[in-house]
Amino acid sequence: MLRVAHHLPCDPVSRRNLIIAERGMVRMTRDIVAAVNRAWRDAHLLLCCTLDGVLTDRGDQPGDVWVPPSRRALVASLASQHAATVCVVSGRRLVQAQAIVGRDRRVHYVGLHGLEIEGPALSFFHLGAARAADGLTPLVVELHGIARETPGMVVEHRNLYLAARLSWVQGPGIREVAVSRVLERAAPFVRTHRLRVMTSGADIEFLPEVGWTTGHALREIRLATEREHGRCVTVALGHGGGHDEVFDSVNDSGIAVLVGDGTGPAVYRVSGGDEVDALLLGLVKMGHGKVTPDARTAL
Repeated sequence: MLRVAHHLPCDPVSRRNLIIAERGMVRMTRDIVAAVNRAWRDAHLLLCCTLDGVLTDRGDQPGDVWVPPSRRALVASLASQHAATVCVVSGRRLVQAQAIVGRDRRVHYVGLHGLEIEGPALSFFHLGAARAADGLTPLVVELHGIARETPGMVVEHRNLYLAARLSWVQGPGIREVAVSRVLERAAPFVRTHRLRVMTSGADIEFLPEVGWTTGHALREIRLATEREHGRCVTVALGHGGGHDEVFDSVNDSGIAVLVGDGTGPAVYRVSGGDEVDALLLGLVKMGHGKVTPDARTAL
C-alpha cells in the first residue's frame, strides 16, 4: 500500500493538486509493473538497483543516509523468490554498502563501481585496483582542505574509495563553487595517477582507472544468473544527475526506470521514496504469483 501524504492541505486547490499527483504516481508505478509483467512472463527477473539516490533516504546531517526498514524488507522479499535475482549497485566499498542496505546472502552486491562483487553466484575483486590505490592518498589531503572551508561537505575515504559529498552544502551557488573547486584541485592527481572521476548529483567519486566498470560487473552477474535460471529480463533502477552505470545493464529487452530528477536513458520515471516502495511492492506481489520451473514441469 502506498504511503502518501499523511495530512492533506486544507486549501481546496492544493488538496486537489495533491490528489491528482498521487493518482499520477499510482498510474506510473502501475504502468511500470505492467511492463515488467509482460517482460517477466517467460523469463527470470534480474533487478539491478543503485544504492545511493534510489534505495536510500537522506538525513539532515551531512553524510547521513539510510535505507528504511520497510524498503529493506521489500528487497529481501524479492531476493527470496525463485523467479527473481536482486543486485544492489554502489560506488561505495562493499562493506559500507552492505552496512547501509543490510547484508543478505541471496543478494548480489557491486561495490567500487564494479571493482568488487559479492553474491550467491560470484565473488570478485579487481587486483589492478589495489595496485593503483596509492594515487588517492595525496588527493585526500586536498579535499579535506576544501571541506574545512565548505560547511556541509563530507569527504569519505576508504582505501580504494574516495568521495566528496556536496549534497548537504546549502545554497546552489555555494555548492556549484565547491564542485568546481573539487574538480579543479583534483585535476592534476587525476592525470598523474590515472584516476577515474564519477559524478552523481552533487557527489564526486574518485577511484582507480583500471578499465573495468559497473557495466562489466553486471554483465558477469547476468551471465551467471542465466546459467542458473535461463533467459533473464533486466530491470534497472537508477538515478538522474550524472551517468548512472546501472543503466548499462539494460539490453534490448530490459526496462530502465529513472528515480528522481535529471535525465537518463529511461522510458519510465518515478520520483523516489514512496514510489520506489510501491514499485518494489508490485514486483514482490507479481513474483509471488510466478510458477516455479519445478511446478511448471509437474503441470
